[in-house]
Amino acid sequence: LRAGSLRLVRGSYFERRAAEGLPWQRRQEIDDAECWPPEEAAALWARLGSAFLLAFSYSWLTREHPDPELWHLKRLARVIREWRAAAAAPQFLERLRPKGGSGAGGAAKAADAGGAAPDGGGFDVGVFV
Repeated sequence: LRAGSLRLVRGSYFERRAAEGLPWQRRQEIDDAECWPPEEAAALWARLGSAFLLAFSYSWLTREHPDPELWHLKRLARVIREWRAAAAAPQFLERLRPKGGSGAGGAAKAADAGGAAPDGGGFDVGVFV
């Protein structure tokens, strides 16, 4: 993550695209502002572990686009919303936090370290697609 070999897209990007009825773009077409900066992503991963990262993978549905009718996007946006809501509970983050990570404080600590959603919606996640 720190080297930038993997780029994580902000969960809020997928939520916004679903709300607007727009398919997500190919990763290389997504604006850099929609991706976590490598250093920030690495720091959030080190502190929050799997509470920060969602991996999403499936076969493309058509040759032109992986999800032309937004079927998967709508579900991914829902998972992200529900994940963010669960992350507001300190006990959720405590169970997922890597051993030796920071102590209690839940989503508030994530927000303090830049883990806040850009739309002000609280905790945001990194999504690997």
